[in-house]
Amino acid sequence: MLRCAATTRAGRTCRNRAMANATTCHTHSPPRPGRLYVLSNPSIDGLKIGMTTGRASDRARALSGTGAPIPFVVELETEAFDGCAE
Repeated sequence: MLRCAATTRAGRTCRNRAMANATTCHTHSPPRPGRLYVLSNPSIDGLKIGMTTGRASDRARALSGTGAPIPFVVELETEAFDGCAE
């Protein structure tokens, strides 16, 4: 298991597990641009809230093929960043 190579604010080595294909953990990785989305579907109670690096309409189309009898509708899409920077 890979460990994070970042140094904490206290000057100690981070002990978290590194993310796949990276040398740092989620906390110490720079934020990546993406799209926050809210999808609805009349056949399902509630909303689907998520994040993608692509377009929300592409994500809605992909989810609509997973057994939902009615296609998902994009209710909201906005720019956002995933991850968190220290």
